[in-house]
Amino acid sequence: MNQEGTIIVKIIHELAQTLTKLHYYQKSLNYALKGINICNSIESLYLSADLHLLTGKNLVHLQQPEEGLHYIKQSKNIFLFLVSLVHPYLQSISGMSNHFHVNDTLKQSLHFQ
Repeated sequence: MNQEGTIIVKIIHELAQTLTKLHYYQKSLNYALKGINICNSIESLYLSADLHLLTGKNLVHLQQPEEGLHYIKQSKNIFLFLVSLVHPYLQSISGMSNHFHVNDTLKQSLHFQ
């Protein structure tokens, strides 16, 4: 992964979020799409789900709900993919909690059974 690219994506993401909060939806949309393009070009999923969600929200605000929903669904799919990558590690950590005497409050906060 390109570290310089991820820094640029982070800056673009923060700028797009700020523009959305200020109701500059079109400008935010432009930056969010630019961020998605950079993620694609450097083959990184870093902030990709967030940028897709922000793009979808901006499109909804810009009266393009169908296209907005498309990006929101893409965001969900990216997020679920990332969770599926991490899930085996979460299971192994959960199993490790039984080896160590982890108190019940900590188990509940970490969603261990």
